[in-house]
Amino acid sequence: MKFKLLLIFCVSMLFAGCASVPTESTEVTNKAKQFTTPSDGHAGLYIYRHGNLGGALKKDLFVDGDCIGNTGEYRTAISF
Repeated sequence: MKFKLLLIFCVSMLFAGCASVPTESTEVTNKAKQFTTPSDGHAGLYIYRHGNLGGALKKDLFVDGDCIGNTGEYRTAISF
């Protein structure tokens, strides 16, 4: 009996961290994935994280001390 309760507890803990967040529309996503050439004297930074491993380990992305996004799975971060 104790083993069954422990098993149920462990399995439920596996799913406790799973969550979903609302995503942008396809139009907004496609626009974000277009990388336009930056103007003279400027640089562009395009970061895309793919895959489903490590999605729970979100890290903030900082450029010059400003947070430009995070590294959640299937996320795009663009900075000019």
